[in-house]
Amino acid sequence: MKNLRWICVTVGLLVAEFGSAGVSVEMREKGNFESRNLQKSNNLVEVETYYSANAFRMNAEWVIEGFSLKDSALSTGNYLSNKVYSAESKPIFVPANLGDGEKLHLSLSHEFSVERYYDEVELYIQEEGKEYRRYLHRGGTSQSYEEYLDVTHLAGKNIRLKLQMKSDLSEEGTGWNIRRISLLKTAEGVAEEKVSVRSTVNISSAVADIIYQGFSVYGYPQKMHIYFKPVDQSGKFVNNISLDDLEVKLDGDQIEGMSRNCMSLTRLNSTSNLEVKLSFLMDNSGSMSDDIEGVKSNVIELVERIRQSMKASAGFARFGFSGDCPYDRNPFMRGYFADLTKPEEAEMFVNDWYSNNESTGSLEQYYAVLNDMIDDQSLEWGSNSQKVLIMIGDESALESPNNGDCIKGGGVVYDETEKDKIIKKLNKNGYQLFLIQNSDDASFKGMAEATGGALVDIETEGGYDIIFDKISEALKEKYILTIDLDCLDKTIDECGDHTIEIGIHGTSNTNEINACPYIHVVRTPETQKYDTESVSPNSNDVRVGIQAFKVDKNGSKNEIVGNDITKVTAYLKDSKSTQFSPYIAERINGAWYADVPSEMLYENAVVNYCFRIDFSDGSYILTSPEGTEPYDSWTIAVQPNTPPHYRGDEIFTLGGICEPTNVCVTLTDDNNNIEEAFINYRRLGAPDSYTSVPMERQEGDTYCGEIPAAFSVAPGFEYFFSAKDNFGATTYHGSSESPKLKAIEYKVQANEPETKYVTLKSSSYEDCRKFQKGDTIFVYYDNNCTENYQSLSTVYPVTRDNYSLLRFPILVNTNSEGVKNGLNNNDPISISLLRNGTVYDISNGDLFEKDQDEITVNLPYSANLEIEGNWRKIENGGTVCSTTNNTDFGYVTTPKTNEFLIKNYVGCSDVTIESIDFENGNDQFVATVSQKDIPRYTASWFEITYKGEQDADAVAVITFKDVNGDKFIYRFNVSGRKADLSNSCEDVEIFNPLTPSKHTIWIKTIVPSGRLHVYAEDLNGRLIKSFYNGLIHAGNIELDLYDLVNYKGQYLIVIEREGMPTCSSLLFSNGGE
Repeated sequence: MKNLRWICVTVGLLVAEFGSAGVSVEMREKGNFESRNLQKSNNLVEVETYYSANAFRMNAEWVIEGFSLKDSALSTGNYLSNKVYSAESKPIFVPANLGDGEKLHLSLSHEFSVERYYDEVELYIQEEGKEYRRYLHRGGTSQSYEEYLDVTHLAGKNIRLKLQMKSDLSEEGTGWNIRRISLLKTAEGVAEEKVSVRSTVNISSAVADIIYQGFSVYGYPQKMHIYFKPVDQSGKFVNNISLDDLEVKLDGDQIEGMSRNCMSLTRLNSTSNLEVKLSFLMDNSGSMSDDIEGVKSNVIELVERIRQSMKASAGFARFGFSGDCPYDRNPFMRGYFADLTKPEEAEMFVNDWYSNNESTGSLEQYYAVLNDMIDDQSLEWGSNSQKVLIMIGDESALESPNNGDCIKGGGVVYDETEKDKIIKKLNKNGYQLFLIQNSDDASFKGMAEATGGALVDIETEGGYDIIFDKISEALKEKYILTIDLDCLDKTIDECGDHTIEIGIHGTSNTNEINACPYIHVVRTPETQKYDTESVSPNSNDVRVGIQAFKVDKNGSKNEIVGNDITKVTAYLKDSKSTQFSPYIAERINGAWYADVPSEMLYENAVVNYCFRIDFSDGSYILTSPEGTEPYDSWTIAVQPNTPPHYRGDEIFTLGGICEPTNVCVTLTDDNNNIEEAFINYRRLGAPDSYTSVPMERQEGDTYCGEIPAAFSVAPGFEYFFSAKDNFGATTYHGSSESPKLKAIEYKVQANEPETKYVTLKSSSYEDCRKFQKGDTIFVYYDNNCTENYQSLSTVYPVTRDNYSLLRFPILVNTNSEGVKNGLNNNDPISISLLRNGTVYDISNGDLFEKDQDEITVNLPYSANLEIEGNWRKIENGGTVCSTTNNTDFGYVTTPKTNEFLIKNYVGCSDVTIESIDFENGNDQFVATVSQKDIPRYTASWFEITYKGEQDADAVAVITFKDVNGDKFIYRFNVSGRKADLSNSCEDVEIFNPLTPSKHTIWIKTIVPSGRLHVYAEDLNGRLIKSFYNGLIHAGNIELDLYDLVNYKGQYLIVIEREGMPTCSSLLFSNGGE
């Protein structure tokens, strides 16, 4: 499918440039800068861009005289009198593949203010073998506009473009600003039989509203998740939105250009495992008796539905029962939430719900409860979870006494303005609100919808099973925009207010959020040893400890000072206990430690432990082995028992289409009593929590488990292992914060489909948005498996740089039913790019059509550098050294320094030189950098010095970092030789010193046929002259060195003979005397 863009031709309605017949130029008024009357005319459709150069590209690649870069334009600025400004392109080949009704247009985006008739801006075009011909000349003053010239007759030819401005002796203007020049294949009108405009219509254009659904900040690198739901005019969820459809602003700054690589977009689906924490706020007044029973019988069904795409924890608070201030938050173990993925906690949640929901009382202060849930920082919502409130009631929040707030001590009375204040607080703190209430109650109307939730009528919705169906569906209809804050250099160091704006096709949503920094909590090294080592019975020196850090944008861990932490509590439980007991930790050398009582450490005991950290602002953190499950705990095994041990590497067996990956690992236990083992996994780089699956014991000590087929596709998944013995001692292999990575082998999972070749085309003309050498392209299709996941159709490695087009085969389905082995008509095409270890979704939302030849993709921005020596390009990875590009330092007697140029002309990123190192080389090479920062469209020099103390060959390794923090490496070989001044070249005779009468060298060669190179250098290694470089036969070779006779001084004559060592001899010349 062709990528089309609507354009408008701008035609100048101009007075004839030379006036009427018989009027001489001298009679025209000087100082005329009148505005030109420009208007837009007939519509064209841009079918293809053959060539396009913005100001930066012109400045870097064209021959420029007088122009300079100014405000993203190639500009003359306030020009001088009696001067010619020009910019001339390199040769450009214009393809001749114009179809019926298609034309070639030259587009010039520019503005000018020059003296009319006397100073002119001009465009010239030169056909190969002909003189330049003027195609455009303008004078006076214009606004910024785009001008189009029909140059169809140039199709299929080699041409040059030249932009020129000439001024006379007086009356100068502000000049000419040129922003872009392009050669375009176009078509007139919108005739469907000539031009398909289908690709100009994107599904994102259906978005009528963007509903914000909350946020979270977590981890290092520090990342922010923004949850949102795009809907159409009817309120239906809009699917197939891509990152390229989004405009995002953080704190008012648009994330654009290279910085867009700091974002990713994920659609919640059946394979997601996003963590969600639900807080049920239940009205327990007398009027709610029937509804309480309805919730009881359906709450687990609701959680089960949510678990299909999320990892759910839940807590509940009740209010409205009998008492002076009827409000109570039910605690579970150490905190408010129960993990509903764990059977024992789910059962505890249900039992507590049943036992604490009597229907008595009449004081229902809804606004007071919502304010308390938002304001109280002591609830552990987690840094990587979505926060959901589900309030259930049947009365108004504004009727007395419901409009009071006994939680705050009385005296507070809310009015109708409080609703908007609560909405703002909910959004600012990342809550999504669902209301089960009377739908016509004004005190609740619009609240839930404003947070991305929903209000469902408690009386007319047809029962709680239907109500919870709606809530479950609403929770799953969402996108997750992930912003790498460290990548953007916007790391959150302190709690504070921020704004986030998301726009799609002119529709936008802006919200103020209150975000806090991520706290990194780790166990001390001595505590981590308990995962694999046991302790002696009745020990008195066993302690457990943690450290807490804030992580800055450079990855440095900054210890949190004691004043910020008010208390650290270790919770301990031995094998005989059912409940954890709290032990206050003491701060020692920057860590917090709690002693484990010796009476817990009896033979074969297992001590479970975990931590709670309380901060001065009222918030707290609960720790766990998996980082996101607050009720897991670590263990200490007591001898003679020992924890299980993982040994060796795991073994993966990849299945075929719609088949899982089998993972096996060797797991041993000294007592041969392993009770359970798990593999915990998630999609590579996904925002989800980990999913755990059991591993079964096979032969011997081998345990195996399966990663579902939906995760067994390229590029792979993250995982770690956990195991427990019969005493309850646990061990880990990897962790959630430092997982293991499995890159899926890049093979096509399909059986005997048809093959069709397509052309993959970049949506941008910019060089930095082209395919790069080392890229790998993956094309996926929906395979119609029961899990409804995608299989790999094509994997294509890119082997050359700077390609806008790639052509390769994709698979077309041949199965009429069942599992598909390729793409069908109207299937979505999913395309990923693997570049420098990062996976990008480059799909643009197109559907597959069997008769289409082109697929347009949205490539990420990337840096694109070249290094030159002596003005000659040095290939990245180059292994051949040459004196022509300064990589061969020749023979020297003293240190020699060569210069190298780094050109950042065609990349899309500023870059920084992080380091220049040398592999091998015996420390004979050192580098000096003049300027580490290389902004886009600029260049910088560096020097390499060869010490010359001994012969050396090395690899120069230059490490760069772009604005995203991504690193990449440029490598090339360098070589240098220490000159031998002993005149020890074997089988060489030379007159020394050289004189006008004696200037010959005789060289003996031994190979029947080989190469000989003879050249002279000065003592600093600079090449003076090459006397012979070619093939010779065995025997004596005579060469004339007369050209050196007139140069008085010392030289090295270097002889490279095939089959013999290279050597050098010191040579003197008397300068013709």
